[in-house]
Amino acid sequence: MSIPSAVFLDTNVFDKNNYNYESVAIQAFTKVCKELNLTLLLPEPTEQELRRHIDERSEEASKALEKAASDIRRKAPFLQEWIGYKRLTERVAPSLKYHRYRTEAEAWARFWGQFKHVRLGYDGVEIKQIMDWYHHTVAPFGKTAEKRKEFPDAIVFAILVHYAKKHGTSIAVVSSDEDFEKACDRSQDLLYFPSLEKLTELLLSRDKRVEACINAVNANQEFLEDHMKGVLAGCEFKHSDQQYRIDRSKIHAVGIASFEVIAVGDHECTAAFHVGFEAEHVLTWDERDPRDDAYGWSEHTDSVYESNETYVTAKLRLSDDYAEIVEVSSLDVDDSTFWTEKAPRWY
Repeated sequence: MSIPSAVFLDTNVFDKNNYNYESVAIQAFTKVCKELNLTLLLPEPTEQELRRHIDERSEEASKALEKAASDIRRKAPFLQEWIGYKRLTERVAPSLKYHRYRTEAEAWARFWGQFKHVRLGYDGVEIKQIMDWYHHTVAPFGKTAEKRKEFPDAIVFAILVHYAKKHGTSIAVVSSDEDFEKACDRSQDLLYFPSLEKLTELLLSRDKRVEACINAVNANQEFLEDHMKGVLAGCEFKHSDQQYRIDRSKIHAVGIASFEVIAVGDHECTAAFHVGFEAEHVLTWDERDPRDDAYGWSEHTDSVYESNETYVTAKLRLSDDYAEIVEVSSLDVDDSTFWTEKAPRWY
């Protein structure tokens, strides 16, 4: 199996990992990427988009802290004597607001400094070719109004194709954008991967232990799903409509849709799972009862069921022959809070 010599990570890869360069998925990729001395490619349109997303998230965090301080002053002024409130208003919020650009730059530099990387300008971009793709709705352009505006992706695609041809190399393109996948289908030099975990598993495939770990996970899925069920039951569930309160939730079914082995060790491995599950929520709400002559308020209760999807990362301890999973050392869910929009049946 051929291994690409260069890698391009789309913005949505970092969005998914919340720009946490210490996440399990990014750390696993970083380790194997450095071992294989791969080159990371950073086209200028992608770098600009990444910096914009980071700035937007930082601004949201700053506003959230300011709102928290404002809520305390308005709704619970007695907490202003709490030392945590003073730190929030005097040190934490101002520090985040005025120093975030420096900390962003430092984190960014540390991450990219780990790799052999190349910044790419607009070499190989031909406006006529881009406009031909646009007018003929050729991927990454799509037929919807939103996808018709994919000029940055089209420019990045052209930059990557030019680089691959110029250097006679293949490039691993990691993106969750299906239209980017369709664009990659048009180039023999661009190899598409829907997630960082998928690419990491390929890069690890030279290690024979990976196949053994994959077989062990396949043979022990029911065991893993039971563990996941317990962890998911401890997650927080909220209703998007404030009139409904979730009194309690119960996980009825958990199923592993797909998985990738992203790290291997001595009789242990780390795997990333795409998981689906069904949850039952007991809702309560207050409502006027039309059968009550006085039209008084009364409390109502009903159960709703909803299907969810999430990603779970697990570190697994394996038996001597790698055939059995003997222990789930750790298990982390990407989302700690799930929202439901399901309304109860009409009363």
